[in-house]
Amino acid sequence: MNSLYIKNMVCPRCIRTVEKILGKLGIGYRNIVLGQVEIERELAYKEREALRKELSDEGFELIDDIQSTKVEAIRLAIIQWARMSGERYAKELISYGDKSISEIAWELGFSSPAHFSAQFKKESGMSPKIWQNFLK
Repeated sequence: MNSLYIKNMVCPRCIRTVEKILGKLGIGYRNIVLGQVEIERELAYKEREALRKELSDEGFELIDDIQSTKVEAIRLAIIQWARMSGERYAKELISYGDKSISEIAWELGFSSPAHFSAQFKKESGMSPKIWQNFLK
């Protein structure tokens, strides 16, 4: 089975766009999932370059080095896990109520309480103070 790996293919709309490109170029495929296309046959160099151009025009990137792509996917998954874990831990510390927001920010290694508050709000959708009041 031949697989192509495509960077930035992250949603159902992206899959539909890639399907259209493959159809336009006459490239048969068996399956498309986020980031990967199983094609029916090996592509000739000219076909591959035409596909690369069409994908690039739509904001995608055909990946040639699969090993680095897998490493990047793992790295992104670890970052996402760390963010989720950090957010849960921050919420837990706030829920105890025995430390100020500033103390929690320093404990978690933020450069300032303002930076912690901004990051907390970005990740959870509310400020640490609102979260703290929500728990009361």
